[in-house]
Parts: sequence; C-alpha cells; structure tokens
Amino acid sequence: MRVIKFPELNPWQKDLFDALSKAKGKGGTYVCKACRQVGKSIISELLLIYYAITYPNTNSIIIEPTNSQN
Repeated sequence: MRVIKFPELNPWQKDLFDALSKAKGKGGTYVCKACRQVGKSIISELLLIYYAITYPNTNSIIIEPTNSQN
C-alpha cells in the first residue's frame, strides 16, 4: 500500500476538502469564493487526486479557462 502525504492545508482549505470529500461524488455545484493566490488550485488538485484514488475506474478532470493554466 502506498501512502500519499498531502501538503498542510489552511483551515479554510481543510474545511472545504472535508465538506467536498464527504459529498462522496454525489454531484452538485460548489462555489469557492476566495482571493487570488490563496490556494484554490492546490485544493482543487488535491480533491481530484482524492476522488481518483477513492473511486477507481472513474474519470477525473480539471478544466481551466486557458491552455497555459492546464
């Protein structure tokens, strides 16, 4: 078994991660309103990794507005 160590999260990131990881992929729309450069991309990437590991044989994708952000 591999162990993946996530980076230390800010309190708001941990709250968001906990809320979305407990949603268990049920869908829906979630909005994260936050300032620039506070870690929104990191939390999105960690959630993507979490869902990819937790739910095998599923597709996970992040869509960015420009190709340079992919």
